[in-house]
Amino acid sequence: MVLEFCQGGTLFDLMMKYEKSKLSEKQIVFILLEISKGLKFMHEKNIAHRDLKIENVLLEDKKFKLCDFGSSSD
Repeated sequence: MVLEFCQGGTLFDLMMKYEKSKLSEKQIVFILLEISKGLKFMHEKNIAHRDLKIENVLLEDKKFKLCDFGSSSD
């Protein structure tokens, strides 16, 4: 499997960056929508991620993408 390199780091990194100032409600909703789109796509293909956590969500060019499919199953 070949995946793109996401220079923005992980969702965990982003949360640590905003640790003191907190993410806004609008930012949180955007992130959740992006993750939901990825999960919806996977579920339409009958694939379960099975290891969803903030370390497995990458940021690239204002898009959030799922990664680490080692535990995924159909």
